Amino acid sequence: MSDGLPLPSTIVVLSEGFFWFPRTLMGFTKLMLAFYDQPELLHRINSDLLEFNIELFEQVRRVCVPIFATIAEDMSYNHGLMISKSVFDEFVAPYYRRFIPLLREANIIPIVDTDGDVTMLVP
Repeated sequence: MSDGLPLPSTIVVLSEGFFWFPRTLMGFTKLMLAFYDQPELLHRINSDLLEFNIELFEQVRRVCVPIFATIAEDMSYNHGLMISKSVFDEFVAPYYRRFIPLLREANIIPIVDTDGDVTMLVP
C-alpha cells in the first residue's frame, strides 16, 4: 500500500533512451549532424538524461520495485540502422553501461524497445 491506495500487481516503468531522447529534442536531421558538429552537447544531454533516469528509478524504488523497465529507443527501422556502430559506441552505449546494471541490481528486467534489427549495434 502507498498512501492508502493499493499498488497494482504489475509495475512497469517507461523511459526514453539515449538515442530517442536527443532525437525528440533536436529532430532526426539535426541529431545526425550533431554527432559530428556538437558531440559535447550530445554527451551533456545524455549525461543529464542518465542522472534524471537514475533519480526517477530511485524515487520509484522507494514505493515499489517494478518488474521491468522499458526504454524507448528506435535506432533502426525496416531497412537498417539509423546510426553506425562507432556512433552507438561513443554516444549511446556508455550511458547504458551505467544505467542497465542499476536496474539489474534492483532485480528490474531492462527491456530496450527499438524497431528493426539492432544486432549489428548490440551483438
